[in-house]
Amino acid sequence: MLSTTPILLTWVLVISPTLSRVDSYSSARKRQLREKVRKMFYLAYENYLTHAFPHDELKPLSKSFTDSLSELGNLKCGIRVLGGLVSAHILAIDSANRLVQGSYKNQLLTLAEDLGCRFLPAFNTPTGLPYAWINLKES
Repeated sequence: MLSTTPILLTWVLVISPTLSRVDSYSSARKRQLREKVRKMFYLAYENYLTHAFPHDELKPLSKSFTDSLSELGNLKCGIRVLGGLVSAHILAIDSANRLVQGSYKNQLLTLAEDLGCRFLPAFNTPTGLPYAWINLKES
């Protein structure tokens, strides 16, 4: 299994091209931004639970839901599994929300790394656009 550092660094660069600007923020500004993101996450999550659970997606304007995965014929939720693993890892390492301290040893992050590595071949295309379907079995 590969080290987690290169994979995480790749994702950070893709998601946040302005990372160097964030480094120059004061610690108070970073806390303020972190709290804003936390509030936005919980607002979205609570609304999903209220208006859309257990369906695939919340339509925020109509406060209804859609089952886009079944509409597309893809019930296996690959990229959503990756996002779920990363999100669960972040929640698991948050000391304020940790249910059983000391028992979590980055198992979810290890699974996310493995799945992310299996997704990488989908981007080896002539156009650079990823394939919609790939085989996730180990080679």
